[in-house]
Amino acid sequence: MKKSRKYNIYAFILIVIGLLIFVYYDTNRSNKEIKQNRERYKNFNFSGLVINKKHLVNGSCLVKLNLSQTNIKDHDPRDDSDNIGYLCVIKYPLAEMIVYCSYVDVGDSISLIDNTVSIFKDGKMKEQYIHSTFFIEINMKS
Repeated sequence: MKKSRKYNIYAFILIVIGLLIFVYYDTNRSNKEIKQNRERYKNFNFSGLVINKKHLVNGSCLVKLNLSQTNIKDHDPRDDSDNIGYLCVIKYPLAEMIVYCSYVDVGDSISLIDNTVSIFKDGKMKEQYIHSTFFIEINMKS
């Protein structure tokens, strides 16, 4: 009986160590992906009016924007095989981006300037946050 208990303790310790290693590497991978995506979008500056909102997963929404201002006319990273996640698709004069559903409604304005997403309603700021890029697929029609 004591031998069995000793093996159970060793097995438990190995499982805990394995979980800690997994969490460490997974966290480092996620942080690296977020940093890469923030670097990718640091020069993107655009703003537009939300004309459509579609609920996705985990409290996120895909919003379609009618762009009023942009420094990027065409951006569609879906064909990039190295791309694991992205913030937006731009096909001027429209764009789609992923935001938190609770932050935005149809008729709001959204701007992305220097990696900061700002959401306005009637000219007043509702919300502002640094994007971390959602890792889900956007399906924008051409």
